[in-house]
Amino acid sequence: MDHSSFSGAPRFLTRPKAFVVSVGKDATLSCQIVGNPTPQVSWEKDRQPVEAGARFRLAQDDDQYRLTILDLALGDSGQYVCRARNAIGEAFAAVGLQVNAEAACAEQAPHFLLRPTSIRVREGAEATFRCRVRGSPPLAVSWDKDGRRLGAPDAPRVSVEASGEASALRIQAARPRDGGTYTVRAENPLGTASAAAALTVDADADAAGPPGASTAALLAHLQRRREAMRAEGAPASPPGGGTRTCTVTEGKHARLSCYVTGEPKPETVWKKDGQLVAEGRRHLVYEDAQENFVLKILFCKQSDRGLYTCTASNLVGQTYSSVLVVVREPTVPFKTRLQDLEVQEKGSATFQCEVPLPTTEAVWYKEETRLWASAKYAIEEAGTERRLTVHNASTDDDAVYICEMAEGSRTVAELAVRGNLTRKLPRKTVVRVGDTAMFCVELARPEGPVHWLRNHEEVVAGGRVAITTEGTCHTLTISKCSLEDVGEVAFVAGDCRTSTQFLVSAPRKPPPHTPEAPVVKAKTESSVTLSWSPPPHGDHPVTIDGYVVEKKRLGTYTWSRCHEAEWVATPELTVNCVAEEGDFQFRVSAVNSFGQSSYLEFPGTVHLAPQLAVKTPLKAVEAVEGSEVTFSVDLTLVSVGEWFLDGQALKASNTYVIRCEGTRHVLTIRSVPASLHGAELKFVANGIESSIRMEVRGLTTKHPTEVREVLARLHEEAQLLAELSDQATAVTWLKDGRALPPGPKYKVQASAGQRALLVRDVARDDAGLYECVSRGGRIAYHLSVQAALAGLTPFLHKDSAGGCVDTVAGGPAHFECETAEAHVPVRWFKDGLELGHSSHFSQEDVGTRHRLVANSVTRQDEGTYSCRVGEYSVDFQLRVCEPTVVFAKEQSAHSEVKATAGASATLSCEVAQAQTQVTWYKDGKKLSGSSKVRVEATGCTRRLVLQQAAKGDSGEYSCEAGGQKVTFNLDVPEPTEVFAKEQSAHSEVKATAGASATLSCEVAQAQTQVTWYKDGKKLSGSSKVRMEATGCTRRLVLQQAVKGDSGEYSCEAGGQRVTFHLDVTEPTVVFAKEQSAHSEVKATAGASATLSCEVAQAQTQVTWYKDGKKLSGSSKVRVEAMGCTRRLVLQQAVKGDSGEYSCEAGGQKVTFNLDVPGRFFGGTNLDLCVGNASSRTHLGLFPLDLTSLAFYPPSPISSQWWGQTRLGGQSVSRRERCSSTS
Repeated sequence: MDHSSFSGAPRFLTRPKAFVVSVGKDATLSCQIVGNPTPQVSWEKDRQPVEAGARFRLAQDDDQYRLTILDLALGDSGQYVCRARNAIGEAFAAVGLQVNAEAACAEQAPHFLLRPTSIRVREGAEATFRCRVRGSPPLAVSWDKDGRRLGAPDAPRVSVEASGEASALRIQAARPRDGGTYTVRAENPLGTASAAAALTVDADADAAGPPGASTAALLAHLQRRREAMRAEGAPASPPGGGTRTCTVTEGKHARLSCYVTGEPKPETVWKKDGQLVAEGRRHLVYEDAQENFVLKILFCKQSDRGLYTCTASNLVGQTYSSVLVVVREPTVPFKTRLQDLEVQEKGSATFQCEVPLPTTEAVWYKEETRLWASAKYAIEEAGTERRLTVHNASTDDDAVYICEMAEGSRTVAELAVRGNLTRKLPRKTVVRVGDTAMFCVELARPEGPVHWLRNHEEVVAGGRVAITTEGTCHTLTISKCSLEDVGEVAFVAGDCRTSTQFLVSAPRKPPPHTPEAPVVKAKTESSVTLSWSPPPHGDHPVTIDGYVVEKKRLGTYTWSRCHEAEWVATPELTVNCVAEEGDFQFRVSAVNSFGQSSYLEFPGTVHLAPQLAVKTPLKAVEAVEGSEVTFSVDLTLVSVGEWFLDGQALKASNTYVIRCEGTRHVLTIRSVPASLHGAELKFVANGIESSIRMEVRGLTTKHPTEVREVLARLHEEAQLLAELSDQATAVTWLKDGRALPPGPKYKVQASAGQRALLVRDVARDDAGLYECVSRGGRIAYHLSVQAALAGLTPFLHKDSAGGCVDTVAGGPAHFECETAEAHVPVRWFKDGLELGHSSHFSQEDVGTRHRLVANSVTRQDEGTYSCRVGEYSVDFQLRVCEPTVVFAKEQSAHSEVKATAGASATLSCEVAQAQTQVTWYKDGKKLSGSSKVRVEATGCTRRLVLQQAAKGDSGEYSCEAGGQKVTFNLDVPEPTEVFAKEQSAHSEVKATAGASATLSCEVAQAQTQVTWYKDGKKLSGSSKVRMEATGCTRRLVLQQAVKGDSGEYSCEAGGQRVTFHLDVTEPTVVFAKEQSAHSEVKATAGASATLSCEVAQAQTQVTWYKDGKKLSGSSKVRVEAMGCTRRLVLQQAVKGDSGEYSCEAGGQKVTFNLDVPGRFFGGTNLDLCVGNASSRTHLGLFPLDLTSLAFYPPSPISSQWWGQTRLGGQSVSRRERCSSTS
């Protein structure tokens, strides 16, 4: 199954299986995981990661992941976990591995000591299957139902119990839907064994005891009560969005599905208009491989209309999903539909419906099988009424019946056959290869004798087949099913009969593994025998039809097959007859109906030389006396040879024409005499030979054979009867000289001295000449289908049809007429002689239209042509004139044109006159102008332009006019890879107006030159557009993108390209319209500086930056937001806080230029403090004596000065930092 469409968190499709293995063996743990994006998978042992190494091998094959542990030791025992992660989620699966020290125990494949047996329980009771299975190394045992594994922790009603060799499957509170076939599988590295048993759950409608009588009864009571509560509390229509609608035409199928998850796993049911939908003939309920819960309604009827609800519930809660099914009447409705019928066995049932018109054709089907008139089925027509009668009804006739009109309208009804069978076989039974199939039948009362049949042969118990009987319940079990088991399986008890179509399915995928162990078994100078082993089976065996073996000579690049057949069936092949000498490599691949595996190359090379041998031997050809016959033989090498006839060497003459064309030798015998019949013809060349016995058929005079007339009516059965003198004579039936094809249309019956051909459901195209041919002669019949237009001409528009047909020599001539009815056989004549199919004349019949085409006509083709039906005919007079010159004389009649993949290819020619209309063809098919093909006409030049030529455009093209043409052979080789394989061919890119937009792609080689285009126009580098190339990366950068930059961009090289769709959107308004984009702010040193702006919406989050660096809140910086106002407050601003600030959000911003000027003292007072580092005293303002200041040299930006003085014995200092202004 293809899981590529699965999207989401990782999910385990199969989980690793527990093993008990002996010391020294190898063990492989495998699982299948899907997820999108592709998950990263890792393995752990006892919570420690497992890394690949000498003993641990990690492998991945598509979605299969494996951990192989080599040379197991006791320390390898423990719990292993496979963990899968992707960006969406995570999943894991745990498994236990036990390594035993008993390495000397005898190894054996799994085998059952006790097989599970079929059981029958009442609804609500507990059902338990038990088995005992043995094998070494110890086994992994699993249970499944209908292909789904059981015993998961999310299914609390179903549990698997294991104890040593014993295993049990326990189902609590059994329900009717639990009924079916259960399979137990045991496997170890040496093999697999499986066994199956059936569970039947009877509805407990008559239970009388109280619900507490037993645990099972209590569980059943609680379950029924819970379901009743859900039904009472279920809303009339499910909650949520509007109800989905599924519209289906009457007679077609409808599929409804829902996907439900929950813990524990929910129980899911389908209801129609509040009533539970039970499985039956037309209703299938199942869970598919994607775990969708599916209801399939087959052959929908008007009664299927209604509201269907998928109800899922567990102990935690419940949920619903609904869909409204609308059954639409067919395009052409029936006047009266079919009605359901019920009949007893051996009785007859008649279905009746009414079509719109008496001429409306209708056919009958039993489900998918078309019915024909016979002793079993009587098909009648009376005006607009159509009737089907089913005679001698049996259980196999219990089915859906359909009447279908020609345009597809259907009406559907069901036939119920009542009899002794209370449980019948299903219409179809499907199991997988290697699984066990069980067929169960139950009778109302014992009846005999009882037989099981397969393909009409009685089945005998033994080997893979087991037959059991318990009371009136009969079971047939076929284990290890293979493709050879398919066919009809039937149960017969007295007069009762029921059957099923038994199908065995193989995995629908190509072989996942390559063949193994390639070896060269034998070699000579001109041949080599190769051998290999089939691929490993793996967890899920895949059918292999055969192998493909290919060879390649060193120095070349092309692989070619080593065998003429599509594939070889055995894992061995002898390769000889190479065309040239050289060293050859070989490889092999496994194939089946769904594809082939990857190739396995044989090690080394093999030197082979060609050897003379017969490549294509002589073939017997029946010659006609007096005519000419040709024989040929093909050798592997060029060699001289001789022809012998009955031992006599032949020499070239007028009778024997001998030719040699390279390795092919040809002999033509003219005017073959009857005496050569049985003669030996032999060709000999350098010791090799090829011979045949000649067959010469003598000329016989044809005597007119009496033709028997047979008349039949439409839709009846026609019988052609032949009586033979020799009862053992084999006969062949022909129609119009051709053998009748096999199929339901014709049936041949043989009895003592008679042979009969039955033509079923006679149609008008069945009319014609039939012949019964035997060795002793032939009998001819002319079958006529009763015509609806007796006495009238069969041709339409006879007065206007026919006449003169003018054409140009070398061109085709067309003769066309129309008959009153479709499929009327017509015959064509020229000057009274009947024309047959040939390379010169071709006849076409489509419905009521009939055409004769004469190719490349000449003057000799002129004459009278007639189309005849019986005694009626339409005549045409053909006139052929010489062609005028269409193409210029200097125009070559044939040209070779080469083109590069991905580029345009132009084919051009010159016509003689500018007004000439031409038509272009490719491989004989007319071409018309399209987005891919452009036809141009300029003066006398005619061109055909193919846009973006690909490999599939290679072929022969022709430009034709007036019966003349010029041809072109166009060759478009496969393109070399330009872009990296992982590069997406198309990408969607979004950008915001005002920001830069970057388009990027990867090329395969770093030196590749690329060209960028926008909407088909080449782009060049500019201040707006920048093109970059770094290694294998190519980028196109658009500065300050605007809305007009949106469009289709492409990066092209070597005729290939990758495309980008750029969408530039206007930014959403972030700041208030009245907000200035730039502001100048001045602040006083030492004071607070506030920058403020307004946003459009109060919830907008902004970020502040200074000189491009992000600012965060601190004791220095405070960020405020009040309503739509955003502020940045700088505490005690200083000169260093000056600069450019910005407030940004959503790709937009407003800027502020903050200026904090330097601080100067305006007088000679100094605010002084006295003291030391631990104690300071403020002294106030004192006059400053500038003469007592000592100035230190200023820095380039600022200067520092210190002032010192003495006050009352204390050292007084003041340090001030100020910005220099000079």
